[in-house]
Amino acid sequence: MLWVVLEDILEGIIQPDIETGSSSNHIEMLQKLYGPKLYKCCFPSCEASSEAGFETSAQRQLHEHKHARPYKCLSEDCTFKEVGFATTAALQHHQNEHHNDALAQRKRKARNIKA
Repeated sequence: MLWVVLEDILEGIIQPDIETGSSSNHIEMLQKLYGPKLYKCCFPSCEASSEAGFETSAQRQLHEHKHARPYKCLSEDCTFKEVGFATTAALQHHQNEHHNDALAQRKRKARNIKA
């Protein structure tokens, strides 16, 4: 992805200066062009990919984790088996709202198979 390459180049320029707390012409020039928050989200549809942003790489990484949606629905025929959820709480809410009976039946079947 071109975006990742550009991001790596940009961070290579600004990271040493931000870590030492010193100001350089590079950071000042970049901040004039892109605003004070130079770390942008890599997901193009996210507001933080252009307008907003983050002051540090760590803040951006924490934000981008929300896009990953690692918590998948267990129901075989559910769209959210692939799409997933950003938090376990969101997954649990979805399961309670949409699959409570179906999941209970699967758990009973799984217990019977193991026995």
